[in-house]
Amino acid sequence: MTKKPVLIWVISIFFLITALFSIVATTCIYFDVIPIVPQSQDKVKQIPLIALVLSIAVSFVEIIGSISLLHLRKSAFSYFVAGLILCIADALFAFLVDGEWKHGIGIFARLLIPASVCIYIRVLILRGLLI
Repeated sequence: MTKKPVLIWVISIFFLITALFSIVATTCIYFDVIPIVPQSQDKVKQIPLIALVLSIAVSFVEIIGSISLLHLRKSAFSYFVAGLILCIADALFAFLVDGEWKHGIGIFARLLIPASVCIYIRVLILRGLLI
């Protein structure tokens, strides 16, 4: 068995932690498990259901992709591409609902990191490191 590149560990752990945190935080806030200030509660209740579904879907796809990457599976590429597409859909939906681009540099990073990971996984596949 070959040793996994360190970057595979870094990517997988990063996405597992952030995706799990996102699911837990989104769920807790949306269902009032975590108390938040009334102004924020009003804002949370205005978030369309499709935005929540997209956010949670991205997280689940990233978790599956991270686990696939840890197991050195080519399918990790498909999962991360799907996650990137869902991220783009989520960003476009937010733009269409809000009517303006409010997310700034955060959305750039939110799309740049998964896109970079997709490229890296593709390189791993071409090198024959993933099965």
